[in-house]
Amino acid sequence: WRARRVGNKSMATPIKVNRIGLEAQIYKGGKTTLCAGCGHNAISERIIDAFYEM
Repeated sequence: WRARRVGNKSMATPIKVNRIGLEAQIYKGGKTTLCAGCGHNAISERIIDAFYEM
């Protein structure tokens, strides 16, 4: 975890980063066009999670 910085001040809410210091948001691309109801979106989310955890 590391604190998010705004200017010279640290915010109280820590953010989770992986072992190379990147937030999960970095791995998420643009808004998905995949169908959430049929599971394709869930598969993409698991792929994103796997790359974040690597």
